[in-house]
Amino acid sequence: MMSSSSRRLAFNGFDISAGDEWEDITASLEEPDSPFTVARCERGVGAIQFSPAIYRSGPMPSVSPKDLAAMLSEFGELRGLRDPFDSLPFSGSVFGIGSSCRSGDDFVRAWYLSDGANVMLVTYVCDWCNRFDESRECEEIVRSVRFTDGSSKPPFAT
Repeated sequence: MMSSSSRRLAFNGFDISAGDEWEDITASLEEPDSPFTVARCERGVGAIQFSPAIYRSGPMPSVSPKDLAAMLSEFGELRGLRDPFDSLPFSGSVFGIGSSCRSGDDFVRAWYLSDGANVMLVTYVCDWCNRFDESRECEEIVRSVRFTDGSSKPPFAT
C-alpha cells in the first residue's frame, strides 16, 4: 500500500493517490499538449503519463474489461511493442488491465482503465535496468485513479 505520506493529485477529470515524493511535472515538459505526467522528484527513474477520455455527453458508453484488453493489445501492436508480459487485470470502481514490454533499452508498462463510461490510457517508461525500482508504486498509483467529473456509471460486472 501507499505510505502514510500519500496525497491526492487532482487533474482535469480524475485524480490519483501518490506518495509525497511524486510530483506533477506536466508543466515542465517541452510539448505543450503533453499528457498529464507525474514522476518521483528524487531518485526517480521513470515517469507515468495519463491520457484520459472523459465522458461528457451523448449515448452512455458501456466499456467492459474485454474492451480494455483489446485496446491494450492494439496499443502495443501499433507501437511495435512485442512479446507483452506481466499482464494483470484488476477490478473495482475503476477496473483495468496492464502489461509490460521491452522496447530497446526501455521498459514500457501500459494500462487501460475505465469506470464503464470514462477511459484512460496510462503509460510508464524507464530504462530497462531500472524496471523494478518503481514498479510497485506505479501499480498502486494506477489503481488509485478516480474519475471525478460525476458522469460515470457503475462498473462493468465481472
